[in-house]
Amino acid sequence: MSFQDRLEIIESQVAHYMNGSLIRKYALSDFTRAMSGLRELHLPDVMPDGVKFFHQRGEFSVFAVEQIAAARSVNVIAENSPKAYGKGTTYNQRYLSFPYIIILGCFAGNTLTNFVQLFYRNQPLKSLNDILYECNLPNVSYKGPSGLPYWFCTQYLRDCTHFPWFDKINEVPRHLWGSGFNWSSDHHEGLSMFNHCKNLDARIKDFITWERETRKEPYFMLKVNWNSTGMTLRQAIEKLFGYVIKKTEITDCKTLINLVKMEVNKKAFSDFNIF
Repeated sequence: MSFQDRLEIIESQVAHYMNGSLIRKYALSDFTRAMSGLRELHLPDVMPDGVKFFHQRGEFSVFAVEQIAAARSVNVIAENSPKAYGKGTTYNQRYLSFPYIIILGCFAGNTLTNFVQLFYRNQPLKSLNDILYECNLPNVSYKGPSGLPYWFCTQYLRDCTHFPWFDKINEVPRHLWGSGFNWSSDHHEGLSMFNHCKNLDARIKDFITWERETRKEPYFMLKVNWNSTGMTLRQAIEKLFGYVIKKTEITDCKTLINLVKMEVNKKAFSDFNIF
């Protein structure tokens, strides 16, 4: 059975009908904001520290940010947490070693999309032809809800559409280090990169062991033989562009509806605090 979508603008609302039945009404302001977010693009004057590449293609732009290898204090889910994620989850602060982290994300106009990926490297990026490696971060999914691999959940990231570009790009690493690591990816997407990689090296089998090894050798993660993604940075950027353009290209009524849903969800979660 085929489904027919229809949008109607009625006064200050946009009504979504499917096969003649009303599904939901949206504020017209959300609809126009979703559209303008794709059209507007004001390129940054100054890039934040760590930005290695910034590529624009039409209304879309992909950025690559490198976080230096370091031991960091982060909040991770407690072993006895009553919840695996969300409200009621308890956290412990742990001191963990990290290699170089490569954040790859995409903007549609001035709006950050939910297409963000995280990778590891044992050396800093020097070229677009450098290979990217799988990470072992709990809040990164082996495959995201839209099928994007190595997907980093930014659902509760603040709406940064109207931020200056310097602050806009910084929001992703701020969210990475400021939010707690939990088991949301395992529950919602089926497999987190932590559990995908935990048998790769005995030193990263759990958070307690990871912290103990960090205190013995703060940069030990640079010696882990990480799994290759089989992609260079150049290839990953090309794939992300192709993926985002395919998923957000306005070709029918359903695409418009999905864009408005993204705008509504972004507003709903803009003030959410995981703690």
